[in-house]
Amino acid sequence: MEKEKDKRLKIYTNIRTIFAIIFVLSVIACFGVFIYVMLAVFNRGLDPEQIFYFVQTTILPAYATLFIIIITSIVLIGISGHVINSYKVKKAKKVEEKLTGNDNVIDRSKTIECPECHAKNNATSLCCKKCGAKLIKECKNCYQVNDIDSQFCTKCGQKLDD
Repeated sequence: MEKEKDKRLKIYTNIRTIFAIIFVLSVIACFGVFIYVMLAVFNRGLDPEQIFYFVQTTILPAYATLFIIIITSIVLIGISGHVINSYKVKKAKKVEEKLTGNDNVIDRSKTIECPECHAKNNATSLCCKKCGAKLIKECKNCYQVNDIDSQFCTKCGQKLDD
């Protein structure tokens, strides 16, 4: 189940990247249309009435389309960002629940010492507050939270990566 969520997270991240690229390309296209108009007006020597007709028939539909693409991209970037952030928050809460829950297999006192810089941290901390080093190891097989010096998962016995 968690692996499916991780795949979905990657898909949402890729979708967000695609819409960000579409947004940038649309903004560039807007500038391109503007430059095209300026060159057409100056090169053709159009009078004000012809310029008005040219803008109505050519430029306004192009800008309307680009505007819709830009707004849609912004909305979809926001939605996918919200989905990504909510997934990360849920995952962090699950890890925190495992650390602070009654079924926690990690027996810690109220503070824990960082293995890198030896700073004292709260027992529920996931990373050191001084150097940022991880204070836990999460099993990639079953997502069980294990103590930082564990070599094997306490739930499934899988060898933990360093």
